[in-house]
Amino acid sequence: MPSFLRERLELTAEQQKQLEQLQKEVDSKLGKILTDAQKKQIQEMRDGFGPGGRGGRGPGGGPPE
Repeated sequence: MPSFLRERLELTAEQQKQLEQLQKEVDSKLGKILTDAQKKQIQEMRDGFGPGGRGGRGPGGGPPE
């Protein structure tokens, strides 16, 4: 789950911990299913959607106010 969404949901520390564990499990399972090329695509998308990236909330990201 993107960090901006976690912040917006105002998750508790316990919820954040559970989400981190879930993400590790999902990443592990995806690693067994996807090809190397698909894994690379996911990593590129994750890098592009960070703060300031496509739709991110960092400088230059997100809709104009």
